[in-house]
Amino acid sequence: MTSMSPERTHVLNEHGINTEGSYVLYWMIATRRLHYNPSLQYAVEMAQQLGKPLLVFEAVSTRHEYASDRIITFMTQGLLDNLEHFNAHRIRYIPWVSTPLQSGAGLLEMLASESCAVITDLFPTYHPKHVLEQVKSRLSVQFVAVDGNGVLPLSIGERALFPKSPCIPPSHARSFCPSLGIDSKGKSNSKKP
Repeated sequence: MTSMSPERTHVLNEHGINTEGSYVLYWMIATRRLHYNPSLQYAVEMAQQLGKPLLVFEAVSTRHEYASDRIITFMTQGLLDNLEHFNAHRIRYIPWVSTPLQSGAGLLEMLASESCAVITDLFPTYHPKHVLEQVKSRLSVQFVAVDGNGVLPLSIGERALFPKSPCIPPSHARSFCPSLGIDSKGKSNSKKP
């Protein structure tokens, strides 16, 4: 369905794509940037294929174990940067910062209920991993996590570290993001200045 390699995409629930949905929802939880973001790329491609708009939802929790003024300030500054970037690209974007009075509980489910599918970031540790486990059974549309943690997908890590041949398949490098500028033979095709 998209140009993303299958090793990067993980369907987390049993639901299919809701073709009657109003948009494709990208829930930004780990790869909090516009560029070199495979999850965003996947969501954009799905939205284009379905002929639906993209909605990006990025939430910042002030309630997790390691939340501090410094971390929350850093993350909200990132929200403001993303707001500017998404506006410049005419992409609908909902930034959310929880407060002691408004946790945002149920907000993702509400947005997902009107969507075709929910795309998010696969991040194997701490809070994002916990949140994915909690949410996957509560969504009524297809929920896909995309691995953008490195040039190689985490699922092939052991094979890449101990290959039968010393060559890493260029298809994995290309699948990270087309903007990396790698051709079909694994050679750089970026123009030198």
